[in-house]
Amino acid sequence: MKELTVSYLSRLDTIEVTQEDINSIQDWYVKNTNYIKQNIDIIKDPFEEINIIYVDNLIYKNKNEFYNFIKPENNSQLKYIYGFHLDFEKSKEDILNDRFINFDFLYDEELEYKNKPEFMSKAQEWIRQDITTITLIYVYIALNEECVIRQTKTTTKKIQSKKNKRAGKKPRTKLINQTIIRLNTDYIQLTEEEKRYYERHKLGWTVRGHLRHYQSGKTVWIKPHVRGDKDNVEGKVYEI
Repeated sequence: MKELTVSYLSRLDTIEVTQEDINSIQDWYVKNTNYIKQNIDIIKDPFEEINIIYVDNLIYKNKNEFYNFIKPENNSQLKYIYGFHLDFEKSKEDILNDRFINFDFLYDEELEYKNKPEFMSKAQEWIRQDITTITLIYVYIALNEECVIRQTKTTTKKIQSKKNKRAGKKPRTKLINQTIIRLNTDYIQLTEEEKRYYERHKLGWTVRGHLRHYQSGKTVWIKPHVRGDKDNVEGKVYEI
């Protein structure tokens, strides 16, 4: 892995997701598993090099290599935790079908750990969680492009060579543009499958008579009735 600095990462496009974003996307994913699998061909790894900021971690992605750092605060130094190699395009079918995921652990021999076997075991689990998060992001971006928000963040950096500093010249200011990518999960669009399900439940539907048992021990007979739109009733077919 090449030497990385906060300054270098600050120039890269960055995806920022919260735990709430991931929870919302995961709920959407579970409800639309079949729809997602049917569109697996359009689900791609859309980024060559990017940062993914997720809760307190920063994942730096370069091609098929992912490096996990503790998110730096106030331009502090990067603290490397672990890394892994994953070819998403080759592995996406296994990932989406909950099969074994083939990835390579990138271990930094220069780092010292109190308990290496324990760390390796935990890191394997962390990596699987990272792959799940990355997959949710890629799937959501592919199928909900209208919910991807891109904003440009401009920062300034003063640059001064040693020669100019000795000559007493003022440092020049350089503008750095960075694209921040956020995923709008407040208005997740319904898939065609969900729309059909919703349309069905806008109709009226019959409820057969049944006994309702209460915690108090009381039992009440519920008469057959119609729920929803009584003028537009969708019948049920009962098999005996």
